[in-house]
Amino acid sequence: QSKRDFAGADEYLCRASLADPSDGEIMAQYAKLQWEVNGDRAAASNYFKMAADVSPKDCNVLAAYANFLWNADESDEEEEQEDKEGLSIAEVVDRSTGIVKDEESRPSSPPLHLAMGLGIINHACIDGVDNKVDCLKLSSDETTDAVEEYYKRMIDENPYDPLFLGDYARFLHTSKGDLRGAEEYYSRAILEDPSDGQMLCLYAEILLQLYRDTNRAGLCFERAVQAAPND
Repeated sequence: QSKRDFAGADEYLCRASLADPSDGEIMAQYAKLQWEVNGDRAAASNYFKMAADVSPKDCNVLAAYANFLWNADESDEEEEQEDKEGLSIAEVVDRSTGIVKDEESRPSSPPLHLAMGLGIINHACIDGVDNKVDCLKLSSDETTDAVEEYYKRMIDENPYDPLFLGDYARFLHTSKGDLRGAEEYYSRAILEDPSDGQMLCLYAEILLQLYRDTNRAGLCFERAVQAAPND
């Protein structure tokens, strides 16, 4: 705050949070930096959630999180007002031609197929005896939905299990292309098991893909090598 060196603050808060993932106040400060300086509401929300998880009785952390939620809600209201003043939601402008198209004419998103060989199928493609589903009887989209429901149920039942958190993060990352969701669950898995070098590497890859943040990614890779020097 004194030197206004935001890049330096970002780096050292990141290093501090990696060195001690159980310190909610450091995590909250890092979240505040992401929100107020970098303008990254998604990353800030993720780090505030983690801060509240690791320090659920710290009034400073909870107050900072509440303040963020309050301000984020105000930002949402401002964005909604701007949307109302512009085109209706059902219209989209082709900027290359200036032609207004109906929402239905938008190109559909590319299909997201279940990635094979990740170990995901083994968790979900079993009969109903284990409360799981037979993937051979389902389409790709149905399989993806079934696997996701399975992971959500397992995480609801085991919210601090790093194996389930990490597996779900991989599923979101590789099978669904949900980088934001993957970032959250990789982070949670690392909080529960900071010594998992492979998870740290995957988290570093997400930081590069989402933010092109070579500093934070580099720190994660360094910590991964320290955690698993023989991997």
